Amino acid sequence: MRVSVPNLKWRNTPIWIRIGWITVCINSAAFFIIDLLSGGDALNGRVQDGRFYLGDHGHFTEVSRRFFEYSRIHALSVFILTPIAILVCGSYLARHKDAKFKVGHL
Repeated sequence: MRVSVPNLKWRNTPIWIRIGWITVCINSAAFFIIDLLSGGDALNGRVQDGRFYLGDHGHFTEVSRRFFEYSRIHALSVFILTPIAILVCGSYLARHKDAKFKVGHL
């Protein structure tokens, strides 16, 4: 027997999922904006002769070691947290597969 769940709405999802998803979206947006403005990221960059370079499609921009390390940590946070957020949300939605997800009022 199939149990029907009323329409699943954003405001009905657990607060920890909403906060996590918003955090991941803001973190990703910040990463891409900073990546564009700074000339790349450390994961695509390199360290050569004690100098630190951010990389973007074969173009390198020299930065301080501190900014290089920040870029590396920020990039890793995006590439680790985003798949986790997708899996958590997907798992939550799978448990409510009969519901239709609608993004409504926050």
